[in-house]
Order: sequence, then C-alpha cells, then structure tokens
Amino acid sequence: MTGTNTFNNADLSASIPEKWGSLMLLQKFPEFVLQDFATDLSDMITDGDIVHVPNIYTNTFTASTQSTPGTEVTLQSPAQVDVTIAVDTQKYIAFILDDKTMAQVARSVGLGDKYAQMAQKTLLRELEDALFGLYTSLTATALGSTIAAIADLDFRSAIAYMEGLEFRDGTAVFMGVKTYFNQFIGLSKISPNYASNFGVVASGLLGNSGQAGTQVKGVAYGIPVFTSTRVPSPTAVDKNVMLHSSAYGFATKMLQGSSKVRTQMDYKLENLGTLTVCDIVYGVGILRAEAGVVINSLSTSTVA
Repeated sequence: MTGTNTFNNADLSASIPEKWGSLMLLQKFPEFVLQDFATDLSDMITDGDIVHVPNIYTNTFTASTQSTPGTEVTLQSPAQVDVTIAVDTQKYIAFILDDKTMAQVARSVGLGDKYAQMAQKTLLRELEDALFGLYTSLTATALGSTIAAIADLDFRSAIAYMEGLEFRDGTAVFMGVKTYFNQFIGLSKISPNYASNFGVVASGLLGNSGQAGTQVKGVAYGIPVFTSTRVPSPTAVDKNVMLHSSAYGFATKMLQGSSKVRTQMDYKLENLGTLTVCDIVYGVGILRAEAGVVINSLSTSTVA
C-alpha cells in the first residue's frame, strides 16, 4: 500500500523524549610531573611565609699545607648563603550553584563535585607552570638549538655538564611532547618505556605519590625522560630541562589540614545557593641554579 500521510519525526515531536545520561565530557589536565620531582619544602612552612634553606656549598673549605711541623693550624669559617623561597602566592577559583538550577540538573551528574575537581586541578596546574617557569634562572640555558631539532650531542652535552658538577643520581629530563615524539624518540640511544619497563616510580625517584608514572616515556643514557604539555615553548622553542631534584624547590601552605589545594563549601542564604571556593597558597624558587640545564629545541622540527 502506498500512502502519502505517514507519520514523521516532526509529526511526533511532542512524544519523542530527549535524554541526558550521567556522562560528562571533562576537561583534560596534565600529570603534575615536576611537582613530584622537585624538592617539596611544605613541611617547613607550617608557620610564616618564607622558607630559608642554608647553602653551605658556595663557600667551601680548602686544603691547607702543613709546611712547618708543630705550627698552629689555620682555621677556616666559610660563610653560609641563605637561600629563600617566599610562600605568599594565593590563587583561588570560586563559584555558586543556586538552588533552582541544581533542582533542575540531573542528580546523577554530580555537577558540584565535578566542578570542584576541575577547579582543584586548574590550581595545581598553576603551581606546575610556576615550577616550569624557573628555567630562566638556571645557570646553563643555551644548550641545544633554537632553529633545529634536538640532537644526540645536545643530550650528551647536558649530561657532561651535570656530571661535571658531580650531579649523577637523582637526575631526570622533562621534554615537550613535540620534541620527544617528533624528534628525540628517533635517536638510537633512547629506550622507550614500553620496551624498557623502567621502574622509576618504584625506585623512589619521584617520591611517594607516583602521579608521574605514566609520563615516564623512556630512558636515555640511563636518565629517565618525562614529557609534559607544560614545558614552556616561547616562539616555538621548547625549553626542555635536565634537572637534579635539588634544582627547584617549592612549598604549599597546608590550609586547615588540606593537601595542596583547599576546597570549602558554604550555603549562602542571600544567594539561595552553595558557594564553593578552592584555593592554594604556594611559592617556588631556585635552590641550586647550577643543578639543571636547558636543552633548547625547535618544536616544529621533525626527525624521521
């Protein structure tokens, strides 16, 4: 039978429901690899706003020669250097979800919790960016090339620099993802993590949290290599760094028993809604400027 008046979607639109499930498309965040690697001084700043770390390596002892037997020894008293990190940067994210809106939102979504988690990770990303930004204060910042891909010699030169200053154990490399995947992984001396199964987290190099475990991409000349989308790349030049764990320091204030980020919620009668505020108080700084080196690479270059 041929008919011309069959029902279509437009005819039945009043009976066709629209459905929302519990799935939400969430913001993606980096793993905070540098926070796990740098020296965490948070335990020292339960009170006050400045962390002091004595430096007793800049001014050192020198060996004296006893040329005349029985003469009085010459005393030495090398002065300490006071290294400080101000822990006084406070950042926050605040939002209100009003009663009417929340009464209309599907309860299975868990909207308030998801927004709070997003705010927490946004603040942790601020701390990560502050740590990565310390590269400008390292002593050695000119290795590699600003007009070419990273080369094997660049990496070996960085190792020579670090070992020349007696930094051996506790060293790692942090690379931009383009430099690693489009350039560095093509070098013969890199052992990708999926092949080497390098146990850097189990070894304790990254402290106790192990959050950076999945970002360990491999090992080159015995040094673990991490990637991060937060590696600075001014004018398309990745500022990859080889660091000893004592190069960078940071501290966060533990606010009312929180971890790095404090989250508070309070019902506001005047707004007929729930106020959520996430905040963090932190400070970052260079502990040993010579304990790291910048390896430049043009992020747009490729190596087959």
